[in-house]
Amino acid sequence: MSGAIQFLNITPKDFLDEVDKRLDNRFVDFTKKFKPDPPEEFMTKEEVSKLLKVTKTTINNYTNRGILTPYGLGGMIYFKRSEIEKAIIKLR
Repeated sequence: MSGAIQFLNITPKDFLDEVDKRLDNRFVDFTKKFKPDPPEEFMTKEEVSKLLKVTKTTINNYTNRGILTPYGLGGMIYFKRSEIEKAIIKLR
């Protein structure tokens, strides 16, 4: 046997149509399930203070106490919005 596959009672066009249909269905299923992660949003200290309605000094205190993690680039300090939201704790 040379590794060939024989199909009975089906034309090459019907076979290719069936393959296309199945691939299309799998692609549709994949695109329904695939949800890319949104890009990470970075905020300045001023934006964080406005979001939390606190002073920049309070943001510095949160940073020094390890509540917020600062990230730097080119002399600027940024905070990840997702980490800010996780830092907010539920009270009772």
